[in-house]
Amino acid sequence: MADANKKSKRIGLIGGTFNPIHYGHLIIAENAREQFALDRVVFIPTGLAPHKSGPQILPKEHRCSMIEAAIRDNTHFFMSRMEVDANEICYTYRTLEILTEEHPDTEFFFILGGDSLKYFDHWNNPQRISDLATIIVGARDEIEAYNLAECILNLETRYDTRIEVINCPAFDISSELIRSRIAAGQSIRYFLPDAVVDYIKEHHLYEYHA
Repeated sequence: MADANKKSKRIGLIGGTFNPIHYGHLIIAENAREQFALDRVVFIPTGLAPHKSGPQILPKEHRCSMIEAAIRDNTHFFMSRMEVDANEICYTYRTLEILTEEHPDTEFFFILGGDSLKYFDHWNNPQRISDLATIIVGARDEIEAYNLAECILNLETRYDTRIEVINCPAFDISSELIRSRIAAGQSIRYFLPDAVVDYIKEHHLYEYHA
């Protein structure tokens, strides 16, 4: 007899401002999908970020358009507008509550970068996040993964949860680095998909407020 509590779908969720989306985000998402046998990975761009503000964050339509351009050739990647269209600050725990209620047959995996995991304690209701999703972390390289080991152990103990590490190839790309290179007139080729590079150039993004 089948386990009545077994979920029929496995969905990865990756959130952030995506300002802009780049190959680091895509590498983490694809490796998470493969390693944890996820049916799909959903990118959830932030509308009003609780920890970030200022003119360096582009309007939501630009960020959403760049995500769509970056993922359109991957049939396992999707984008949700649930937070950008909410017109209010959306906390991760609440997003997970809504998704869990709407999709009771789904097991959720919340994808984090190593830098974000270090501040997980300061998020709104981290216990609820831990209860509703398996947390999986993408480290930029083996050194970061090693340095995160103690942080992971502490969080697992505190929230009675299990945090998994995504096996990723080494990369050192960040949205901040890309914005800085654009402002300095430097090439951003090979940092992000060509379709995103073309969009940034077409709309003259980040040239004056990196």
